[in-house]
Amino acid sequence: MKLKKIGSKYGGWKIPTDALNEGAICYCFGAGEDISFDLELVEKHNCRVFVFDPTPRSILHIDQLKDHLANGKPMKINDQENHFYDISSEKLSSLFSFAPYGIYTRNELVKFFVPSDPSHVSHSITNLQQTDGYFLAECKTLLKIMSELDHDHIDLIKLDVEGVEHDVIENLMECNIYPRVLCVEFHHTKEVLAWETTLPLIRKLRKYGYALAHNDHYNFTFVLRIETPEASDFLKMCQLSWWAFRHSLRNKVA
Repeated sequence: MKLKKIGSKYGGWKIPTDALNEGAICYCFGAGEDISFDLELVEKHNCRVFVFDPTPRSILHIDQLKDHLANGKPMKINDQENHFYDISSEKLSSLFSFAPYGIYTRNELVKFFVPSDPSHVSHSITNLQQTDGYFLAECKTLLKIMSELDHDHIDLIKLDVEGVEHDVIENLMECNIYPRVLCVEFHHTKEVLAWETTLPLIRKLRKYGYALAHNDHYNFTFVLRIETPEASDFLKMCQLSWWAFRHSLRNKVA
């Protein structure tokens, strides 16, 4: 399995591109102001990409991109100097779709809490940064989204959903939805929570046939029934670290 970095340094992911055929269906949840990964799937790999994000600045970012392309102007990625989106207006209109709603375990209006730093774009259902301000946005389950788009499968799912990734993945497995590639950014409020929630979920994914193909900090790429030695070693390291943490905790309590 050969992994390739798709997208910018900030918004990119390492994935096995040979797992995605032309016309592959890709759902990308969480756009922010960097959709370089999503657009490269369209431009370089001819995938059908569906992006979802109810955040106001993300919606504005998509509108600005469409306006720039319509006027033949390059658009910066995440407002970075000398980094521009590489996408044709033809492919954007034929293979790219954007919807201003989020993913959740229920179909309902949900509070999205603001970040503590107003310059940041990401809002969270789980209120990761313990703020008071929020906006209400529509959320849908993955099954409802697939039904509305008339899809019977998904080849790739990217989850950058600020804290609800654990619930969404559990719901995904309960509904027997198994994309070939699953890209997840895990979010945590403290390091203890990271070990307590993420490692059991990784083990569960492995039981369902997923292998950890790559990780970069809290960004994890899982692939059905494939595992690289590098990723396997990383998971063993995490398991040993978790065991050491639990052992030290028991000693403190004793």
